[in-house]
Amino acid sequence: MGLNKRQYALIAFLSDNKKQIDVNEQIYRNLNDAKDCLVFTLDLELRLDLLLENYAALERYVMRAAVNNAIFPGQASSALSETKHEINRLLVNLLSSARLYLDQTASAISRFKHSPEGTTQAFRNLRKNAYDGDSSYRIMEALRNYSQHCSLPAHSISFNTKVDESNPDSPRNRYTVSFGIMPRMLEADTRFNRSALKELQSISDSHGRVEAFPIVREYVSYISDIHLRVKRMYENLINGADTLFENTYSDLRSESGEAPHAVFCTRVDGDDYTELPINRDLIIERKNLERKHVLSGSFNTRYASSH
Repeated sequence: MGLNKRQYALIAFLSDNKKQIDVNEQIYRNLNDAKDCLVFTLDLELRLDLLLENYAALERYVMRAAVNNAIFPGQASSALSETKHEINRLLVNLLSSARLYLDQTASAISRFKHSPEGTTQAFRNLRKNAYDGDSSYRIMEALRNYSQHCSLPAHSISFNTKVDESNPDSPRNRYTVSFGIMPRMLEADTRFNRSALKELQSISDSHGRVEAFPIVREYVSYISDIHLRVKRMYENLINGADTLFENTYSDLRSESGEAPHAVFCTRVDGDDYTELPINRDLIIERKNLERKHVLSGSFNTRYASSH
């Protein structure tokens, strides 16, 4: 009785037919490894996008509240409760997505079989260095635990108006909305990190309030920096996977005379049939997100204005 021999092939689906090219096992394995790498790095970028979109939603809402205050100042008192609730909802979303990014990335790095040696520990070190070296990072991590186990993180909302005299010939009223953290409200939670509490107390104003947005912006900026450092760890793997997928498409286009609209690498082993999609959308979607995120970070050095 003869033994079944494994067979491998690239199949390109064209406009009115398909083209098959026999390949060897190593090509199949290389394409499978490249696909795993592309899925890993796309997921990494999607996790950051979730965090940044939640951060952007918070920034947009606070700006919209300030615009409403400028146009309808008489509604400020009645809008306080609704504004505080919405800011808390958006802030909790941000804190949750930050933790999701950090925890899921740690898990993905440890599970990804092609992670460079030492990457798991390197990511742990990035998180530890961020926690040890940045007070905003420590405070936001403590606030996330507080919001999960105790209460909502934004304690106070302020609708402010002051005269902007940057142009003495045409002074204008400037309307802002801010939200704050009250350290005295955190003291009752015995689980709240005591060192983070002391740091908040040390920067509270005469009313016992800490302006929260600078801390939020610094925290998101720090995670954006961690993301960039992780991407550098995988740079060679990503470039290699991109090149292999792109070259596979290019070779099939040359062989068939037209761009295939779908490509698969197949393995036949007796009755066992495996189909591996060679999906360039993994590259396209990731690169679109990379362009979107390319200058993310240092958010405390930016502001948006309508004039």
